Order: sequence, then structure tokens, then C-alpha cells
Amino acid sequence: MLTGLFPPTSGRAYINGYEISQDMVQIRRSLGLCPQHDVLFDNLTVAEHLYFYAQLKGLSCQKCPEEVKQMLHILSLEDKRDSRCKFLSGGMKRKLSIGIALIAGSKVLMLDEPTSGMDAVSRRAIWDLLQQQKSGRTILLTTHFMDEADLLGDRIAIMAKGELQCCGSSLFLKQKYGAGYHMTLVKEPHCNPEGISRLDHMTGRETLVMYARLRGIPERHISACVENTLRGLLLEPHANKLVRTYSGGNKRKLSTGIALLGEPAVIFLDEPSTGMDPVARRLLWDTVARARESGKAIVITSHSMEECEALCTRLAIMVQGQFKCLGSPQHLKSKFGSGYSLQAKVRSDGQQEALQEFKAFVDLTFPGSVLEDEHQGMVHYHLPGDDLSWAKVFGILEKAKEKYGVDDYSVSQISLEQVFLSFAHLQPPAEDEGP
Repeated sequence: MLTGLFPPTSGRAYINGYEISQDMVQIRRSLGLCPQHDVLFDNLTVAEHLYFYAQLKGLSCQKCPEEVKQMLHILSLEDKRDSRCKFLSGGMKRKLSIGIALIAGSKVLMLDEPTSGMDAVSRRAIWDLLQQQKSGRTILLTTHFMDEADLLGDRIAIMAKGELQCCGSSLFLKQKYGAGYHMTLVKEPHCNPEGISRLDHMTGRETLVMYARLRGIPERHISACVENTLRGLLLEPHANKLVRTYSGGNKRKLSTGIALLGEPAVIFLDEPSTGMDPVARRLLWDTVARARESGKAIVITSHSMEECEALCTRLAIMVQGQFKCLGSPQHLKSKFGSGYSLQAKVRSDGQQEALQEFKAFVDLTFPGSVLEDEHQGMVHYHLPGDDLSWAKVFGILEKAKEKYGVDDYSVSQISLEQVFLSFAHLQPPAEDEGP
């Protein structure tokens, strides 16, 4: 509604002083939109997209060449300037969509899940880009990733079932609703296809019935089988709605339900939780985990290392099409990620000075520590673990918290995402895939 795609039924909303029901032409001249799914043209080049959308926003032909050149530099897409869109990777397409939102000096940006479906390296590149470009702009961003909201959001609103639950800064929300510590323990054992076909003019129940028949499930068992699937994925309230009205998360749940119908011995799931909110994602994980524990062989591809850790008994990591390692999550973390991971967020007022003092403190207190990432007051260190214990690390940081203005910190064993990033950073850049 704020972007003009749907007319308001009542009430008023203003963007940059203009009212959305009367002044949409003026609003669009300073509005940038990055939809959840890329709206790109296969046979236009990267530069042609930027030219096209810059002129749609009213930028003169004389100013377009310099604006496009600058945007290509900001996006780090100079080498893809003349590449047709159909040859770009998913991460590059998202970058281009964000560039389209930014081009021609847009002052208000609406970004709908800008990093959905990206691997860890591509997500961080988008985070860097948005941090660099946020000055002087108002950015409204939707995301299902809480770490993304924590990093990018000055104010965060959490919605559940279509209703606003809370709103405030990351620190305020964590202090008000999340007091205490979160500890995860892992006991080491002793020893859908992504775009599955759905018929949009059928309901969810009808779709499941059809696939149950295609799988050869006896007719007398189909009704119970379908109801169990709907119940297990919390799709009962939407069972009789047309699939085309489903949200992205509910479509993914339905696709997973189709894959699980009839209890097949082998199940392939291609990024099953892409686009799901945290509650739906964990519900899906529970469903998949039950299938795994019942003896099914499940092959999952995922860009979410958290998902891999929750579901996988054996995990293979690939970077740019090359096989890097194979083993249980705990084995990979132990072999490729010894030590601890420290993430800390330094107070925003007087940030730069406080941040430098905290970094000097970490270097002095934890010899051999490596600064792996830094984003606008948030630092991520690897601490070598030869003579460190959990108690020692927590004790040191609790004492230093007030002195160095640390708003928030976490200490954990090296995560699977960090193992993946360590492989990705060692990988040379990919060759161009097409003209």
C-alpha cells in the first residue's frame, strides 16, 4: 500500500510529506523498492537495468551515465556491467535489485527480504552495502533473519500473526523481553525439490490429495494422511484456501508436506525453509527431524548453517561448486573451528573511540585473537582456545562490559557458518559464467 501497489481503503499515510492516495507520482520519484522476488529482465544487461529505472524515476539522460557508473562501483558490479541478467548469480541479482532501489538518489527505501536465499558470504556483502548507503535515507526492511535485524535495524518491530507485538531498538527489546543468557548444548553421538510444482488454482487440501493419489497411497488412507500433514505443518487454517493466496512461508510448508506424503524412504529437500519466519522454520525443522528419526534418508540443500546444524547428521560444504569437507556438524566444528567466537556490540554514543579501546582490550587480553568481521560498532573475533575456558572468557567480559561500553556480547563455540566463511574466504573469485 505504501508503494502504491494497492489503494488504501481508508486513512492517510505520508511519505516525505506527500500523501499516498493523492501524491503517488511525486512519492515514486524518491522511493526505491526491492521486492521479495527479483523483477529483472533476462536479456537486459546490468547497466541497462540501472539506466532504465533511473529514467523511470525522472533522472535526466545527461545525468544517467555518471549515476550508473557510480552505482556499479557501489555495488561492486563494474565487471558485470555488460552481462545479461540471466547469467548473474542469485546474489548478484539481489545486489542489482537493491541498486535499482538506490538509483537516482532515492530517499525512502523499502526492501522486502533483501537477503532471502543467499549464502553467508553474499548476505554479508549486502549488509555492508546497506550500512554504507543508509546515511540520509529512511530504510524500511523486512526480514526473517533475527541476526540481520539486530545488525541493520535502528528500530525493530516484531509482528506475529499479522499483529504488531513490540517495537524498539535491538538493545531495548533484548533487555525488556530477553533477560539472562542463552546456552545451547550438543551431545555428540558415539559414533523437495526448491520450486516444487503447485497448482495455484487448487486449495492446499486438494493439492495434497492429488499428490497422495500420484504417490499411489490407497484411497481409503488418503484423507487421514492429508489431515495429518496439514496438522503437522499447522496448515489447517489455510487448508481450503487457494494456494495462490498463500504466503511464501506457507507455500514452502505445503511443498515440504508434498515431499513427505506417503512416507517415502528417500526425501530430497531443496532449501525447504527459505522465506519462512523463525516460528514456521522451527516447526518445519521439527517435522523433518521426526521423518529423519523414523528412519528416512533425507538430503537437504540449505544456505542456512543454523538449519544444517539443527537437522544434519552428516554435512557436506561446497563453495563455488567445489566439495570442501564432509562429516558431522560437531566433527567439522572441532576440526576446522577450534577456539571460541566472540561477538560484541559497542555503545553507539562516542562509538568510534569506545570501539577502538575495546579492540585494543581484546588484543591485549586474548593474545592471538583475530578480528574476523566489523560492522558499524559490532565486532566478531576468533579467540584461540588452547588455555581458555568458558568461565574465564565470561568472567573477563562481564568485568569489562561497563568500562568499554559494551551493550551486548555473545561467546560461543565456532559455528558452522564461520567454518563455511573460512572456506569461502580461501576460495579465488569465480570466473564469469556468460557474456
